[in-house]
Amino acid sequence: MRKRTVVRYSRSQPVCAAAQPRRGTILVIAMMCLLIMSMLSASLLRIALVERQHERSQGQHLQTHWLAESGLQLAALQLRQNPDYEGEVWEIAASELGGTSAGRVEIKVEQVAADESKSGKTSPRRIHVRAEYPVNSPQRKQVSRVIVRPVMTPADPQP
Repeated sequence: MRKRTVVRYSRSQPVCAAAQPRRGTILVIAMMCLLIMSMLSASLLRIALVERQHERSQGQHLQTHWLAESGLQLAALQLRQNPDYEGEVWEIAASELGGTSAGRVEIKVEQVAADESKSGKTSPRRIHVRAEYPVNSPQRKQVSRVIVRPVMTPADPQP
């Protein structure tokens, strides 16, 4: 007959005593890595959203600037055709601007006292232009421009 060998383990030390603390340590390290990755992802997302908002704001400001310039050119053209032009409100549809928002340009023209050293053939006008884009939005941008431009009488040659 064979003799049985009985192996007894001490109750004070479990069989896998070294493996159990490692399992817990690995879990803690994995959780810390996930936490760090989540924080980095959240930070990158926030930066991307802030950049997107900044780009949108810059685009709206640029659009407003060009609307104001267009308003000045429109006023100059109108004054060339009609020296009595006093201004207007120019509503630009979103479809004309190629976007989702409309724009508005307010043009006001006022006569300036003529300089006595100049001939009486020209009459200077002050052109006030205020552009707003997008219209009626809390994030709207406004640009104002003022120029003084001589208005030629029909007898004056074009420059």
